[in-house]
Amino acid sequence: MLNTFSIGKRLSAAFFITSVISLLVGLSALYFINAVGDAGLYAGRSAPPRVDADAEFDKSFDVFIAAADKLQDTLVRVEHSGDLTLRANIDGQDEVGRTAADTARHLDTLASKLREAVGKFKV
Repeated sequence: MLNTFSIGKRLSAAFFITSVISLLVGLSALYFINAVGDAGLYAGRSAPPRVDADAEFDKSFDVFIAAADKLQDTLVRVEHSGDLTLRANIDGQDEVGRTAADTARHLDTLASKLREAVGKFKV
């Protein structure tokens, strides 16, 4: 069936599919940013002063933010390069680790669907 389409229509379809993937990756990044938001910035700041606990919190929070930044940077690189094989390589069962794993599965599915769709076009 796809062999009946001209090369222009095939390329337009491939461009459309790539645009949809870019849109989905962008929406995934926006969802992640909105899900995390600034809610964690003030957690524990109103508690009574406990220097050791506060220092531990700051260290944990810095690790969390670094992982979130790494995931966001990876999503931006995927969006700009179109390379669906890029991964953030974040381990852990916290929110960022689970989001990174979910995002990797999402990108794997998108790549699979794109390979399937492009495979149907014989140029």
